[in-house]
Amino acid sequence: MKPDKKELLQAIFEVYEEWTDNKKFACQEGCAACCTQNVTMTAVEGELLLQHIREHKLEKWFADRLQNGNREITKRPVMTHNAFARNCLKGVETNMGDPPRQQKACLFLAEDNSCKVYGARPFGCRCFSSLEDCRTSGIAKQPDELLAINTVTMQVIEHLGQKEFWGNIYDVLLALCSLTGNNDIAGLFHKKSQLTAANTRLLRAEPLPGFLIMPEEQENVGEYLEALFKKEIQGKSLEHILNNK
Repeated sequence: MKPDKKELLQAIFEVYEEWTDNKKFACQEGCAACCTQNVTMTAVEGELLLQHIREHKLEKWFADRLQNGNREITKRPVMTHNAFARNCLKGVETNMGDPPRQQKACLFLAEDNSCKVYGARPFGCRCFSSLEDCRTSGIAKQPDELLAINTVTMQVIEHLGQKEFWGNIYDVLLALCSLTGNNDIAGLFHKKSQLTAANTRLLRAEPLPGFLIMPEEQENVGEYLEALFKKEIQGKSLEHILNNK
């Protein structure tokens, strides 16, 4: 039996966490300065999150948060990570727009600022970290090498979910709930139009066109990618599986 995409995604998370385990971050439970509504993810990550919701019997809470929360997404992505990389590799100038001015708090935070879906959070949340306490400085500080590793990991995850939903975390989740297999959660929404409307706001994940790595980052990032692609799932390397999807 071939591993499903959620299993491959979790394998990617494992390699990333092993690689960053020795980093000394200031982040700790209850620090939620980076936990905003402007997070992107793939449908595969959304499916893993929905699995977590069911396993912890959070369906009603989840539906209530999505349809009744004070959700004000200030900026939706205009291009996926791999689409941007493809343009750069082709020498096409690309304007990604200005970052959002306001960063509303994530709907999945509890009252004590802990994350209710922490175990299944998407990579866009997992890679948020800072060497210094950003609650006082207002800025997350990461080394350039880590920023590069975060970027290539996002590209690989997008490749894994190619042709499927990609976009803002809430839009992806709403769109997934509109699919037949998620009728149990969709039935908890008062307005089904919320689910179907999300489809129009999403992009589609694209295959990996290549990586954008600075010369000074090639050695370290190359070692990370080697470890990532050699990761074995059911006796086959991640690279083999991704190349034979």
